[in-house]
Order: sequence, then structure tokens, then C-alpha cells
Amino acid sequence: MLTETTELTYTDQEVSNNTQYTYGVSAVFASGSSEEEEFTIVVVYFAPPTNLRAAFAINVVNLSWEEPEEEDINGLVGYKIYRDDEPLSLNTLRLDVLSYIDSNINYNVEYTYHVTSIFSIEDDEYESDMSNIVVVFTEDDITSSEEEYIPHITELQGNFPNPFNPETTIVFTLHNPSYVSIEIYNIKGQKVHTLVNANMKPGKYSSIWNGTDDNGRNLSSGVYFYKMQTDEYTSVKRMLLMK
Repeated sequence: MLTETTELTYTDQEVSNNTQYTYGVSAVFASGSSEEEEFTIVVVYFAPPTNLRAAFAINVVNLSWEEPEEEDINGLVGYKIYRDDEPLSLNTLRLDVLSYIDSNINYNVEYTYHVTSIFSIEDDEYESDMSNIVVVFTEDDITSSEEEYIPHITELQGNFPNPFNPETTIVFTLHNPSYVSIEIYNIKGQKVHTLVNANMKPGKYSSIWNGTDDNGRNLSSGVYFYKMQTDEYTSVKRMLLMK
């Protein structure tokens, strides 16, 4: 491709990922062009996210990943989620968001996920290769006899993702019918939010906390504790909200 310019710099915006290009420059005079300078070989590479992980909880698939390993990630503006090779997120996820909760799922289905990095250069967007691929099978908790699933133990299983932003899913099981409360506390031990407060039958449950207090106000980054209490069980776990 021949491009003439009076500038001493040039930005090639028609590039593809993982492609090698060879460039040369010559001076243009009224009487003709000079010989081209020594050719320069450039490999265009947009780094993908790394270490994509997925876990299935009741009604949702939780995804989390790490930013690209490359030292030079100038221009990285966000990420895009794919399920079964189709874009899942309607908009590019923000750069500071390293997790996603897929709540639009069906039971007894195998889903395949991957994530890409989105770079912005000269107001044009470029997409990296895909991350590692993870496969999730959304197994139903209903037994073949169609009886309700009863967990063997009552347990506060944890939250995912952790660290999280903007929300996390807390998963717990209940062996016997019981009153259940799950409360969120800040690092000072002050209760900031009541997540669950109900009489519940045996089963496996999940509840999403979006990082707000009881008045709906967004809380600041930091360490928080969530406490589950039933008639016969108490457990406290730690989580980290990062913004």
C-alpha cells in the first residue's frame, strides 16, 4: 500500500491481531521518489486476558479472570464475554471489572466461555485473541425421583467472585428447616446490610450482594464479613470489595 504524507509520523489503523507487517519509508520529490529506507518488521499483538475461571451456583454461572500478562497494555479499555462463541455482554465491560455473572442460563446444559481484551487506539477498537476456554455444566439439583434436593449439611459455602466488583454471589446450604439470617459487616464490625432474613426449607441457595448498605448506598472498597446464622449453625467468612 502506497501512502503519501507531509508528516514525519503515520498511524496504520488497518491492522489485524497476531499479524506481521513490513514497513519502509521513502522521500518523495518533484522529480520522483528516493530509495526506501531499510524495512522494519512489526508484529501486532493484542494480549488476551488470562486465567479465566468459572463456577456454577444456583441460577448463575460466575466468571472471573486476570488482566493480560503483557507488560505493555497501553490502550486496554475493557473486556468482552463470549458464551458458546457468541458475545454475551451487550457492551464492553469496564477495565476495572474482572468478573461477570451470567444469570440467563438453563439447567442441564453445557456452556463454553471465553473472554477477550478490547484495546482503543486512535479512537478505533481492536479485539485480542480469546483467553483460555472454560466449560460449565449447569446440573440440576433435582433428583430422578423428583423429590426436593436436601443437602447433607448446613453450610455457608462462600462467595464468588472474591475479590469482587460490582457484585458477588453468596452460596449456602440448609439441611433442616430453619430461620436463616445473613448479615454483612464492615471492618469495624458494624452491620451494613441484611441480605437474608427468613424462615427457609432445606435446599441449596444463592443470594447476590451488590455492595450496597440497607439504604441502597454504594459502599467503599475494603474488607467485609458476612455472617450466616440458623437455629443450630453460625459461620462467618471474609470478602473483598474492590472498585
